[in-house]
Amino acid sequence: MAVVHHYGSRTPVPLLRLLLAVLLCAACTAAASPYTPAEDTHTRNFLLLLAKDLPALARIWDPSVDYCSWDGVSCKSKGVVINVSNLGLSGTLPELDASLNASRIYVSEIHVDGNPGVSGPLPPSWGSLAALTYFSSSDCSISGSVPSEWNAMSSLQSFEASNTSLSGTLPVEWCTMPKLWEFTADMTSLSGTLPPQWQSMQRMFYLNLSYTNVAGTLPPAWSHMTQLSHFDLSSTKVTGVLPVEWRGMTNLLYVNLSNTDIAGTLPPTWSTLGKFVVFDMSNTQLVGTLPSEWSSMQRLRQFDVSGTRLAGTLPPEWCVLQKLTRVLLAHTALNGTLPTEYGALHLEVLDVAHTGLSGTIPAAWGSLVNLTHVDFSETQVAGCLPKEWLCTLGLTTSGVGLSSAVSRGCPSAADVCGTAHSARGLTWWMIALIVLAGVLLLAALGWWFRSRANILPAGTPDVWNEQRGDAAETYLYTSLPEQEHSSNGDATSADVVVPVCGSKDRTS
Repeated sequence: MAVVHHYGSRTPVPLLRLLLAVLLCAACTAAASPYTPAEDTHTRNFLLLLAKDLPALARIWDPSVDYCSWDGVSCKSKGVVINVSNLGLSGTLPELDASLNASRIYVSEIHVDGNPGVSGPLPPSWGSLAALTYFSSSDCSISGSVPSEWNAMSSLQSFEASNTSLSGTLPVEWCTMPKLWEFTADMTSLSGTLPPQWQSMQRMFYLNLSYTNVAGTLPPAWSHMTQLSHFDLSSTKVTGVLPVEWRGMTNLLYVNLSNTDIAGTLPPTWSTLGKFVVFDMSNTQLVGTLPSEWSSMQRLRQFDVSGTRLAGTLPPEWCVLQKLTRVLLAHTALNGTLPTEYGALHLEVLDVAHTGLSGTIPAAWGSLVNLTHVDFSETQVAGCLPKEWLCTLGLTTSGVGLSSAVSRGCPSAADVCGTAHSARGLTWWMIALIVLAGVLLLAALGWWFRSRANILPAGTPDVWNEQRGDAAETYLYTSLPEQEHSSNGDATSADVVVPVCGSKDRTS
């Protein structure tokens, strides 16, 4: 008779071993670096060189394991990302030694910002890191100049070195960097002038050199940087005028040249810059008037020319700037009256203090119900506030900088707003009283439940009922959880669970 073997659902051992081997291989493949052997070797050696000069990294980077698993190191398809920001590192950034082939170092990003202990210069030899796209060393103690050799970084897109000790000038050679779109070096000791040759940086989008010693004029040739959106040279030593040629930089959103020696007038031809959102020229040497042509800047939100020598009147044409929320004109020579047309705006902040403006506040300005700050102090503006400012915004004549002398005889909010104003005040008082009463009621209920919990005697609720001899009320406590008893069969008072108002069950 034939023998039948029953294997059931058991999997043969060889098959299990095969599956285990496949899984292990897959895990090894996932953990290993996804680069060529040459890239893997030179990238690893670069990381070890970095750890040698930044000793804190040597303590967290284990050479016996794959570098893709190291803290602050991630391996991506476009290259290795090194992010060791804010780790309290100290040391310097090492020069590449002769054993390293920089073209095989597949590092795409290096972030060492937030480590004040990292000092020394930026290594010129790093200019050969062809794969590097992002470099940030902000809030470090990096010193020296911006290496001209780094212009060989054909892939570099972003350079950040704000709040460092960098000095020297902006390297002309960087004009050959085709992909650079961000250069941030504010709060450094950089000096010199703005290189006209940088006009070839066609992708430059974000340029911040504020709080540096950069001087000279704004290069008209930079009008070819048509992608420039954010331009900040505030608190620098730049001089000259606003180039009319820049009218072609139609992607400008943010321009800040405050606290500089920029002079001249606001070019009417800049009306083509329709994407302007923020324009700050405060505390400069500007003269002339506010161009009516700028009414085409439909996206303008903040306009600040306070502390300049601008004169003339407020252009009524600007009433179409529906997104304009902040207008700062204090300490200028502006004069004339407040345009009635501005009542169509959506202003939140208006500061015209210390100007030559005069007249009264137009009644149409009562529609400016988004105002949070208004300052007419030290002007010739007089008269009364619009009813809406008194009743809706709660503004007062003294609060907007109008003295009692120029607003004599003006009615108070109580006079103008009448019962509606009083009712609103009464409503707030009633709400406050109701809230207070609710808090006191909850506190009283909590105290009452706690006091009731304290009168329960030791033992179970059933024992208590027997002691009271009131079996009819036993049902009041049958819903309480069954009590745990001690080893001698007696329950302790700590075993009684009493619900408390406004909270979860608690043990008394």
